[in-house]
Amino acid sequence: MAPRINTIHDYNQPRQPPAINRNCPGMTSIWPFSISSFSPLGRFSWGDVLRRIGMILILCERTGLEAYFLIILLHSKSGLAFIIWLAMDIVAFVFLAWCLSVIGDAQGDKIVFGARVSRFHFDAFLLFAALVHLLLVMSFGILVYGLGGGTFSAIWMGMWLLFIGVAWVARWEEAGPVSLV
Repeated sequence: MAPRINTIHDYNQPRQPPAINRNCPGMTSIWPFSISSFSPLGRFSWGDVLRRIGMILILCERTGLEAYFLIILLHSKSGLAFIIWLAMDIVAFVFLAWCLSVIGDAQGDKIVFGARVSRFHFDAFLLFAALVHLLLVMSFGILVYGLGGGTFSAIWMGMWLLFIGVAWVARWEEAGPVSLV
């Protein structure tokens, strides 16, 4: 699609810009995603099935660890902290599900800092994230009780930032074909 050239005449006419020219053209509602993004059943390639299983594993591992923290808060008899943590967990679950569905449904190549990022790179990130979360679950006692909670929290927050950044890139428009001219 060729860029539109504006003339002086265009500025004197009241005109509503098309939706594609908005700052966030893909944003039609808050956190749009489909539950079918997580379904490993159906007619998909093996890559799709493995990607969706990885997304489900990440969601289950994070939810399981958050449930463990809620149980600890419940046993400490801190009612207000429990209610606040529960509300934050619900929002975090929905936001993580949105990030994962955006990453899992990413189409086409994106240009990031001059490098072309393809579907393979998003799949590699999901594999990396699933392995990091598996290691977090397996080494939870060592990270929290042995080394202190700081190491676990740093990894946990780092993964949050990575999910947000990768989902942001996944929402970008597809890059055009490579031109050698």
